[in-house]
Amino acid sequence: MWAKYVAVALTAASPIGEELISIPLGVGLGLEPALVAVVSVVFNMLPAVVISALFRRAERGTGVLRATLRLRPEPVRSAVRWMLRRRSQRLLRALDRWGVWGVLVVTPWAGVYVTTLTLEVAGMNRGRLLASVAASLSIHGAIATLASVGVFSLV
Repeated sequence: MWAKYVAVALTAASPIGEELISIPLGVGLGLEPALVAVVSVVFNMLPAVVISALFRRAERGTGVLRATLRLRPEPVRSAVRWMLRRRSQRLLRALDRWGVWGVLVVTPWAGVYVTTLTLEVAGMNRGRLLASVAASLSIHGAIATLASVGVFSLV
């Protein structure tokens, strides 16, 4: 029984599966739909937290990212400076105005990995970013769960 939940969790955390695959998988394996939804949302949220934490450390030019990549501090700082120069004031204003709604729409289709990394590079406030991703995953997780148990059809 637990092996099935581990399969759902790993699928949700993977960049290929995420929750749009993990929820129907869990329901198809005969697991409790509500618990499948919770496991999928939580494990699909983990990459966003990890990416955000790594990006924060990279911005400071210290820590895990540099050690993992085995780079000297200057190449890491140069790469981060290059990414930060790509931020524009217009983009930051658009993120402040539409960021939460954009994340709600984009996250399930683009994926948590791409969405989080893109919004980190763009400069969205981390608290808003993570809250938006969590809300998006929760809403779309509920929709995917209801569709998986046959409440309505997405197609």
